[in-house]
Amino acid sequence: MTPARFRLFINISRRDVNAAGTASVAADWTIVPRDEGRPERRDRTSFSLTGMVKTDAENVALTNAVLDELSLRIGRHVARVVP
Repeated sequence: MTPARFRLFINISRRDVNAAGTASVAADWTIVPRDEGRPERRDRTSFSLTGMVKTDAENVALTNAVLDELSLRIGRHVARVVP
């Protein structure tokens, strides 16, 4: 098993879904390389998505969409900055 090249710390500072169907998230993350000689990388994002929230299932689906989008944004950042 190969050791991890880095650790990823994610902080979601805001995640809201309102009755109008707007879901907002604000998050920041830190990439900590295994090699202590390399610098830590930090980034952050905030965005909103809209969808239906009349039922619990719709609320869950919108929340999942927000978290999926956050994962994609973090993944793109990691791909850019981790050698």
